[in-house]
Amino acid sequence: MHAAELVSTGTELLNGGRINTHANLLARMLAPLGFALVRDTTVRDDLDAIEDCVRQALRRVDLVFVSGGLGPTVDDITRDAVARAVGRNLVLDEAYSSLLARKYASVGRAYNEPAQRQAFVAEGAEVLPNPVGSAPGQRIDLEGAHIFVLPGPTGEFNAICEQSILPWLREHLPRPATHMQRVWMIAGLGESDVAARLEEAGFDPTGIEVGYCAHPGEVELRLDADGDIDLNAAAAEIRRILGPHLFAEARLALEDVLLQRLADIQGTLATLEIATGGQLAALLASHPDAPGVYRGGATIPALDLLHSEFGVSPEILAEHGAASEAIARHLAAAARIRFDAAYGLSVSAVVSDTLPGPDRKPGELFVAVASAAGVEVRKLRMFGDPAIRRLRAAKAGLDLLRRVLP
Repeated sequence: MHAAELVSTGTELLNGGRINTHANLLARMLAPLGFALVRDTTVRDDLDAIEDCVRQALRRVDLVFVSGGLGPTVDDITRDAVARAVGRNLVLDEAYSSLLARKYASVGRAYNEPAQRQAFVAEGAEVLPNPVGSAPGQRIDLEGAHIFVLPGPTGEFNAICEQSILPWLREHLPRPATHMQRVWMIAGLGESDVAARLEEAGFDPTGIEVGYCAHPGEVELRLDADGDIDLNAAAAEIRRILGPHLFAEARLALEDVLLQRLADIQGTLATLEIATGGQLAALLASHPDAPGVYRGGATIPALDLLHSEFGVSPEILAEHGAASEAIARHLAAAARIRFDAAYGLSVSAVVSDTLPGPDRKPGELFVAVASAAGVEVRKLRMFGDPAIRRLRAAKAGLDLLRRVLP
């Protein structure tokens, strides 16, 4: 199995100016090919530091990816550092320079000396065109190793990987035939709960790499194996042990699965939510599968709207509180009627001490799903940062809907 490392350059990645997502993106691209990203190093814009990181990576792996620092400004020194690391000179790629000059002219910009710096590459490197930006990528072939140098902007990084690097990897470094991977997505259980259930059931991972990745309201479980190990038996055990908590056997989010399921059964959905910051609507409304399925929803920021807009009597609110089974039931049914949907989903959560009601504690929430068959409600308790609790609350509502759908 080919091992890869990523060297991410840029002082802004270390001073809080920007979040680095390239490791996640690259790992997801490489995994289906059977290549493993084993290390991600982030380094500031320092010529010696970048050179050292590239040299060290080449001692460990045969695929090195370097991102960032290919622009026209004085702090864009990655191309210089990589060239030094492999003992090559920087040379102007005349063909790419001419292409870049035409790009600049097409938008009325001067192709000056700083702009031309982007067309310099390590001697002997294969230039990788940048279809959405300026600076090209590079592939530098060494004895027993390959370096891929990529721009830092996410769109450019992705475009060059998809257009040039992944096809080259498929052709020249084919996926190991013996590598297997299975992925499951789990809802309704925390990461430690999943691990405990597997251990208690006697799940034997001998010869199998077991990996977990926790997301708010979801857990990813991954099995990897090389050699002659067959994952089919292990997969059957996973299904038996975790059963109803499994919602996908691929890297999908709950909203991905639910919207597709609703489309399959020609069902529609509407939502109402209290104290979630609009997380349900945010997850659903912008999803590419939402049109024709998600009818709409509302976030209720002020409790007086419960009475004026959704018919909740002040007496019920005073008796039960905004985050309660009674309110969750009422709002799920109201969402279904208000938006003329087959299913109404409500989430009422307590993420602060400001919502009134008897014995209400932060972290308590109710989710409810209304359909033609009636209303189902679930009570949950969650802890942690309020922003994370809001997202978990939304995911809990989606999980209940998943279990209700035929």
